[in-house]
Amino acid sequence: MCICKRLNMTDYASSSDILRREIEAQSEEEAAGILDQARQDAERILKQAAGDAASDREKVLAGARMQADTERKRVLSGVQLEIKKQRLRSREEMIERIFAEVRNKLQEFRTRPGYADFLHTCILEGGMAVDQDDLKLICGTMERKILKPAFLRTVRDALAKLGRSCRLELDDATEEEGGVLVVSADGRMRFDNRFSARIRRKEQALRLAIIKALEDQQES
Repeated sequence: MCICKRLNMTDYASSSDILRREIEAQSEEEAAGILDQARQDAERILKQAAGDAASDREKVLAGARMQADTERKRVLSGVQLEIKKQRLRSREEMIERIFAEVRNKLQEFRTRPGYADFLHTCILEGGMAVDQDDLKLICGTMERKILKPAFLRTVRDALAKLGRSCRLELDDATEEEGGVLVVSADGRMRFDNRFSARIRRKEQALRLAIIKALEDQQES
């Protein structure tokens, strides 16, 4: 009886030990599997994180490149606009210098022999424009030396040939500027043929001619 009990206890202990070892082996295998799965999950997560980081980096770089390109275009546009403004300023300064030179030349023209013929034309234009019988001529001191009675008779004769009959006389007022101002006796009508007025009437055409000349000079 005691022997059986001892045998049974021995068998039980042996079986328990085997079962324990099997459980331990199974647990170790499961633990290894869990660890391997965890390692794979970790690697996958790391790869995904690296991919996301690379994608984010590319997005940041693309955004930076786009921003830099936009800034470059803005700066370039500003530079081009400033260059255009500078060219326009330079052109306007050149045009003003040319007009100033024209005014100086016109003042010199007042002392030239051909100036009398110019005044003759100015009065003819005014006489045809102001349709009145009595016309007064307002001019400068230098012009008064030319517009003598004999000179005015030649102008009246020229107007008569054009079908325009009128009387011409110098006004008491004086305008110290080249050219002549033709006005009706009552002062209601006038035709300004002074230098400044003639330049104003032809300013646009003169500006276009100057601009074209400057552009042709730049291209050559």
